Amino acid sequence: MRPHASLFFGFLLAATTSLQAQLPEGYGVVPASGTPVRATYDLDAATFRVLDSEPAGYEDSALCYDNSVDLDPFLGPGNELADALVFPPGDEVFDWGIKFCGGSNFVDQLTIGFASFAPVGFNGSLTLRVYSRAFGFGVHGTPVAELPLTGLLSNGPFVPPHGLIPVYLTIELGSQSFYLPEGPIGWSYTNPDGMTGPLLVDVRIDAGTQNFFDVYSPGPAVDDNFQGTFLLPPGGASNDPLENSFYIQINENTVFGQSAPIPTAGNPQNLFSVVRPIIGTPWEAVVDLSSIVGATTSFLAITGQDIPGGTNSPYGTLVIDPFTLVGPGQARPAGVNHVFDLPIDPSLVGKVLYAQAFFDSAFGFLLSNGLELTVGSF
Repeated sequence: MRPHASLFFGFLLAATTSLQAQLPEGYGVVPASGTPVRATYDLDAATFRVLDSEPAGYEDSALCYDNSVDLDPFLGPGNELADALVFPPGDEVFDWGIKFCGGSNFVDQLTIGFASFAPVGFNGSLTLRVYSRAFGFGVHGTPVAELPLTGLLSNGPFVPPHGLIPVYLTIELGSQSFYLPEGPIGWSYTNPDGMTGPLLVDVRIDAGTQNFFDVYSPGPAVDDNFQGTFLLPPGGASNDPLENSFYIQINENTVFGQSAPIPTAGNPQNLFSVVRPIIGTPWEAVVDLSSIVGATTSFLAITGQDIPGGTNSPYGTLVIDPFTLVGPGQARPAGVNHVFDLPIDPSLVGKVLYAQAFFDSAFGFLLSNGLELTVGSF
């Protein structure tokens, strides 16, 4: 057993389980059966906050992948019969499943479970990584997110009679939201302190989990660092042979991209979008000049604000506020669509933008109707 990890293992594991041959050196299951704590973690601010009740969650976010079921006996109000996996610092322990949500694939919130016997206070630490196309057994797929979590609630090294405090932590991803495609996924942990461990849950067919973990040493997961696959023997607080998966809940953003015309009396009604505005994708708009005599070029601008009711100009009714331009405008020859690449920027999700075109004709320059755009995640 590695010296750093062994400082507390003897005391913690004596009443729970002995290490089995299939466990890597320095690994063990410890009880986390105290009164559970609900908390949130603001990833952008790196701040941990204990809550009095369940977190409210994001308004436009929905639970998509739920790997949180642990069918242990009921201990009574206020207590949980849970277990955490502890392992040496530097190792990465890898779990995998299958996600089929039918939503945006844009992950804006995660909930994990952990327990820590780091010194009492907020001294625990974990790094959570998420992978796409992960099949396990050494096939780790492609990393899509790395989330360092520090200042986590801890209650060691001398734990209360029922063991460590189980903590259910909702991570608000903010600007670090990410895309996670449907299909096989992986999630893994390293624990820089060697004293903070993810909570275990039951393996379930509907979540695509299996009765195994992969180990990479050192992490992160790369082919050369794969050390093998193991399963946990029955043990811990619940002696549950199915506890071979890590607690995780994945929420996806639910804002649907939309575009709607802004009618303008007297203006040609020739501006419409081809696709809905979705972050991380090209947004395409058509300015139809086929019926405009002498038209050769259109110029399209997008702004952050409109002019309610519009304002008159020598070219028609202006409905976008030119003082709130969002990026540069685009000039295109007649018959060529305008295309704007929308970045993968979580701050754009749900944002309302406005578009209007300006073009030449045999009768001088003219304004088109406008578009109201709601940027979505899908």
